[in-house]
Amino acid sequence: ADGRAEALVALTQFVAYDAARLEDGHDWFHQARALLVRTRRQGVLLARLESAHGLLFTAQGDPVAAEASQRNALAELDKAGLVDSPERGSLLRLLGQALSAQGRHPEALAEYQRSLEMSQRLLGAGHPRTGNALVCLGASLGALGDPEALPTVRQGLAILERTLSPRHPLRSVALEALGTALARTGAREEAARVLRRAVAAAEGARGSRHPDVAPPGDSLGEVLLALGQPAEALERFTRALGVRESTLGAAHPDLAASLTGQGEALLRLGRSHEALVPLERALTLRESHVVPPEDLAHTRFVLAQALWETRRDVKRARALGEMAERGLHGPGAQGALAQVQAWLGEHTKGSGP
Repeated sequence: ADGRAEALVALTQFVAYDAARLEDGHDWFHQARALLVRTRRQGVLLARLESAHGLLFTAQGDPVAAEASQRNALAELDKAGLVDSPERGSLLRLLGQALSAQGRHPEALAEYQRSLEMSQRLLGAGHPRTGNALVCLGASLGALGDPEALPTVRQGLAILERTLSPRHPLRSVALEALGTALARTGAREEAARVLRRAVAAAEGARGSRHPDVAPPGDSLGEVLLALGQPAEALERFTRALGVRESTLGAAHPDLAASLTGQGEALLRLGRSHEALVPLERALTLRESHVVPPEDLAHTRFVLAQALWETRRDVKRARALGEMAERGLHGPGAQGALAQVQAWLGEHTKGSGP
């Protein structure tokens, strides 16, 4: 039974990274859990199983269920007496990721700091898990508008580049975090160069049809829009959308990033009527899932602009702009908030910013 349980846990962990096999993963989770409870072998194995189940939920775009699973995993690890272990450091990082995906950045930051402290102390300052924790920490700092984001991500990436093979999937994640941090500081040309490397790294690690290539593709699209290159941005978003649809299906919330980008690129190209279709799709996805509030606000704002440009529904355009404004609070959203307020000032009768 021991070997069978371990095999089921390993299978659950394995399919968590394979969107096509998610239903199998949930079956294996329940089989393994029943087996572990029956043989009274909870402990580390059950913690690993709960954590793998959390990764399945992450892959499905359900960060609330992912958070619950990672908290269950941590509780099992505590019961097993592994309060101070590298395993716990990894679980804290995964909990941080589930919180980040909900836009709960201050809470995520606290978990990443704990994870980093444990990695540094138990595995060493130059260990890849320490590098990974620094990258995650830097991404949260960026979301909170903290200028320490860029040096933190650079430090993490340097460790990963020294310790992981060039084809390791984490390389691309770290490069994407660096590109995003650079873009936030206004270094857009450099950000675009780094994000092109991130896309290439994801393709090298996973192949060009894997969902991992979509996030850096979307991030590159955003930077290209900011650089005034909407035609290439549109290509990037369309490619990312194609990969996501073929691997994640049409109803996955991650599609919304590519769809919003597509709509924004079409809008900048003067094709505002065409922009409405992807933007309405993106809004439906983001309103029906738990996503960071700043992401939902971004989709609402772009759709507001498209509705205004097409004169399709000026009243709804204004309402969406106001909802976007309400969704952008916190130090990391100040730039976006200023844009929305400027637009509302110009497009709302008799109201200042």
